[in-house]
Amino acid sequence: MITENSKLKLNKDWEDKANILNVIEGLGFKPNANGQFIDLCSKESKEVGIFHAPKTKFYKTLESLHKDFFNGLSQTMFPDDAIINFQSKKVLVCERKFQQVAGSTDEKIQTCAFKKFQYEKLLNKLGYEVSFCFVLNDWFKQKRYSDSLAYIESSGCKYFFNSIEEGYVSSFFE
Repeated sequence: MITENSKLKLNKDWEDKANILNVIEGLGFKPNANGQFIDLCSKESKEVGIFHAPKTKFYKTLESLHKDFFNGLSQTMFPDDAIINFQSKKVLVCERKFQQVAGSTDEKIQTCAFKKFQYEKLLNKLGYEVSFCFVLNDWFKQKRYSDSLAYIESSGCKYFFNSIEEGYVSSFFE
């Protein structure tokens, strides 16, 4: 019998594996205490102008990088993961969705266009290009999600199963 605790544990284990930091560390970068990435491949292990800014750190990082930053959104959104490259002015916002039975998460993946729109509204005034993606578990490979997955791509967003692709993430470190 699957208990609520075992469901939560399974979700937490999956979230830990799907975390974008696993891919980034594979590229040779690791965030320091303030979220700025350190290039572990360089001789000096130098900081690069790229920050990991999940959840509430997203806004705090933007405020620290841009004194004129203003969150003018009617609702504040907290990304599961965000990579902010303030040198190339690129932002990658990544949401993780885990599902075991039909439910509200089914519809959440259909919100990608609105979320991307909101992040663009927030960041375009600072000159940033925004990319948005979902990392989904295998539940979403079912045929009944084919229209939702097609919609994600037609909206200019991306989706990945279980882990974000290394090649996609590496483009934010160029």
